[in-house]
Amino acid sequence: MVVDVERGLRQPAFDHQKLAEALSKAAGQEFKAERLPFAELEFIEDGKAIRVEAGEKSWRYDLNSGECAPIAKRRRKPPSACSLG
Repeated sequence: MVVDVERGLRQPAFDHQKLAEALSKAAGQEFKAERLPFAELEFIEDGKAIRVEAGEKSWRYDLNSGECAPIAKRRRKPPSACSLG
């Protein structure tokens, strides 16, 4: 859900069915809208697309066109070293 606090609006962040269909087509395996294979997502490109990780890959889903394509995996920052002394 996306919440606009100033306007008091709540709406779905994306169409789950369309994402499931696009991801299924791009990944070559079936995904269901009610059981998408990720626990988190990231809005990218000024909110015009989302990035998700599913099936050992990162995916870009265009919210306008409904297209889904693999993209480079997001690099995770290594844990910071902490010095006590």
